Amino acid sequence: PLAAAASAKHFVEFVRRKLEEEGDTVVLEDGSTLRTVFDSAGLDTDHLTIDAFNVLADYSVYQRFDNFNTKYSPFRLAQMRKIFLKVENCMEGRYFAELTKSVLKRHEQGKGHNSA
Repeated sequence: PLAAAASAKHFVEFVRRKLEEEGDTVVLEDGSTLRTVFDSAGLDTDHLTIDAFNVLADYSVYQRFDNFNTKYSPFRLAQMRKIFLKVENCMEGRYFAELTKSVLKRHEQGKGHNSA
């Protein structure tokens, strides 16, 4: 799926940038801002690491979308998947579109190179 197109490093950098630059953006239907979501989860930019990202696909997700959804929750928070990797949210998928665009741009820049 396209939601898995970004590398862990790229996704973490994207989320960190959004938290730093757009922390006051309303991201959930209940009016929660991005900063509020992170604060309530006990996360800040210092805790946004690839290890904390904690998304690893294994054999249990193969042809099992229910297992994929459970495993593919960035930072172990289903809200993060909804905020950053879905189009059906109160932001109409804006972050997902921006992330996808940056992944495609990085891919285009790396054409002909052995870089990710």
